Amino acid sequence: MVKGIIAGIILGAAVLGAIFYFSPDRFIQSAKQTSPATPVPTSTTTPTNILFDSQTATINAQITQVSSSSLTFSKNNQTETLPLSPKVLIYKPKTDKSKPNSQAATSSADLKSIEVGKTAVIVAEMINNQYQVISISYLSNK
Repeated sequence: MVKGIIAGIILGAAVLGAIFYFSPDRFIQSAKQTSPATPVPTSTTTPTNILFDSQTATINAQITQVSSSSLTFSKNNQTETLPLSPKVLIYKPKTDKSKPNSQAATSSADLKSIEVGKTAVIVAEMINNQYQVISISYLSNK
């Protein structure tokens, strides 16, 4: 009988120890102590990998303003302004009514062809440690 009581106490202590050891709070606290959060890099430096020729970013946003040297666009209530590359190209769907399924586009370097208020795919390239807009592509209104 005494052996049964002692065995019960030992078993109970082992169960309580296991519950404490495997509790989620302990795991969360342990993770907080051993793995600090990794910050998102915000540096806009050119990649150091010699295999990469360039670094680009693609944004699907609404164009809100254009000047001779910059483009302002917005997406999800956030606005950004980037300089325009001297070699920027603007792509628009071809308006050939005889070929309604045509996927062709016309390109232009004329900044007057940039349409404010329209959504476009904007491609920016890292040039001299700064993103510059290199192309603007308007999607078809199908």
